[in-house]
Amino acid sequence: MFLRITFATLTLALGAQAQCPEVPSDGCSICGDGKCVTAPSAVFTFPGQPTVPCNLLQTAGLTGEIPLDQCAFLPALVAMCECGEGAAPEPELPNIIELGTEAGDFGTLLAALDAADLTDTLESDGPFTVFAPVDEAFASLPTGVVDCLLEPQNLDTLKAVLLLHVVGGQTLSGSLSDGMLLPTLNGEETRVDIDVDGNVFINSVSQVVSADNLASNGVVHVINNVLLPVGFDAGAFLTTCGAGNICPSVPSSGCSICGPGFCVGNPDAVFSFPGQPSVPCGTLEEAGIDGTIPLGECGFLPGLTNSVCECTAGNPFSCPDVPEDGCSICGDDMCITNPDAIFTFPGQPTLPCSLLQKAGLEGTIPLAECAFLPALVEACGCANNPTPAPTVPATPAPVPVPTPEPVASADTPAPVVSPTPAPVVS
Repeated sequence: MFLRITFATLTLALGAQAQCPEVPSDGCSICGDGKCVTAPSAVFTFPGQPTVPCNLLQTAGLTGEIPLDQCAFLPALVAMCECGEGAAPEPELPNIIELGTEAGDFGTLLAALDAADLTDTLESDGPFTVFAPVDEAFASLPTGVVDCLLEPQNLDTLKAVLLLHVVGGQTLSGSLSDGMLLPTLNGEETRVDIDVDGNVFINSVSQVVSADNLASNGVVHVINNVLLPVGFDAGAFLTTCGAGNICPSVPSSGCSICGPGFCVGNPDAVFSFPGQPSVPCGTLEEAGIDGTIPLGECGFLPGLTNSVCECTAGNPFSCPDVPEDGCSICGDDMCITNPDAIFTFPGQPTLPCSLLQKAGLEGTIPLAECAFLPALVEACGCANNPTPAPTVPATPAPVPVPTPEPVASADTPAPVVSPTPAPVVS
């Protein structure tokens, strides 16, 4: 068994090759000295080995993937490749950017690379291995994420996302193995997973749909989903652009069936799985949040629920409208982001921040006294929301609480609340 490589069909064809490439000292010509493949699209077969297009087999020899002692057996076996003589260098391949432009399916990727000032990098000598998401992959991200990435204040995040798709050096599909970790140019590693059918996945979420698209400065493997950095919280990220929906908070003992920062967009849709009862997405989401679904099992759900439940990114908070007779305890255009935090003030009862905010909005706290609060409510995690939206709780809805009653205070302005505030249940 002399070949240790596997290849997918090259979808961006190189065309007929009339001239022979130079052979490096650590590589070989599968046709023998002074000869090269003249029928690149022909397919080489050998018992017990995968079928391989002749041009990819030749590339494997030139790059040293075929051991030199094994390569010596090939000239007698590759008649179907129509070897011919020649010594001049082969026509130059397009670089990675040119390859993507010619293919026509990478408009979003190319625009993002340009916005992040990475175009020149992928036009340079390299070599690079690029896992390139097609336009449909970017379109499948939650609404607003791509536009938010392209905003000036988020270019560092955009660059981190893009560089997660780039590995230094040229790594052909035949070099990939199950469980292999590839160091990317953003500093993180991506994991290669290969299933029993030989399908290749990156980070378990993105399948390689077209491999070994050769460029003058590396190779492109086309993938069907965008890779995101570890810890990327789409909901929190969208707040930087004033975008997103309102997702329920998830306690440490629970989980989001859509993944961190995401929540169900269609709670009435019915999720079904072989051997399991069908259940509305809203009910399934509640089960994840309240811990009914074990955390270990919940980790499998984001890959299954996205399309059915219309999972979407959401803000962890959204500022409510402030009526004329009410106030925001955080100050203008600010609102709490930590509703369960407890606010304390000398001489006043302790209470959850959510209840204090509710008292301000309803006008229970006099406007003159409310003006003192923004400097005192650090525990509530106040934050700016440039595009306030009415607070419409997602499932599960909070339990109604009594309206706090004002307490007179002549000397020291302070929040005026009920002496026995009811807890907020979220």
